[in-house]
Amino acid sequence: MKATRGSDDGFVTAETAVLLPALVLVVAALLVIVHAASLQTMAQDAAALGARTAARGEADPQVRAAAHRVVAQDADVTVGRAGGLVTVDVRVPVAVGGPLGRLLGAVSVSARSVAADEAVP
Repeated sequence: MKATRGSDDGFVTAETAVLLPALVLVVAALLVIVHAASLQTMAQDAAALGARTAARGEADPQVRAAAHRVVAQDADVTVGRAGGLVTVDVRVPVAVGGPLGRLLGAVSVSARSVAADEAVP
């Protein structure tokens, strides 16, 4: 007797056609996560540089300029001074395009750094 394949012809092709879009979406999500982690590191570096600059007594525009040397110009940098401390917050938008961007919406990473204000006795 001869074995026949029956209706299994093309089954692997159908599975691949269903699985491929999901695999592409997972790879795209992983790339966004790696990009966001990179931006998070830069945001923390910018906040730390800004806090050190503010602690030396520099004015807020110079603090923002120092932070923007590390992160993109579209980053939001805020400086606060209270109780002998300076606080620098940095928020960086993460660009997510395509269907994944529509699914996630607006994504951003943020960092905060605090330092003692050396200008306050």
